Amino acid sequence: MISENKFPDFSLNPEFENLNEPCLALKKVKSDERFKDKKVDFIELAYIDEINTFCWLIKEKYDVYKNQDIEFEKWYEYSELSFYISANKNTLEKVENNKSQVVYCGYKGKFTKEKN
Repeated sequence: MISENKFPDFSLNPEFENLNEPCLALKKVKSDERFKDKKVDFIELAYIDEINTFCWLIKEKYDVYKNQDIEFEKWYEYSELSFYISANKNTLEKVENNKSQVVYCGYKGKFTKEKN
């Protein structure tokens, strides 16, 4: 196989193709106290080389607009958690805190329609 993507070494992990359902991983994450009252942005299959296995990556959805008063042209910093659940064992392998920034641009004012 010719690919840039990495796959588990079968000799070290012969069970790597026996994947659990993503719903089991989601249930595991929702039981974690760090995920309390949070929403899911997406779930995808990811490979972690350090543990030679696939994991379900479940990323938190953080809505900056909903969680803060927005001012135009002001930078907002926020963080979202990413949970990696082993796709074979359904165990939490790691949690990453991803820091991000966003700026809102726009125009406040009154718009009038030109008369022809």
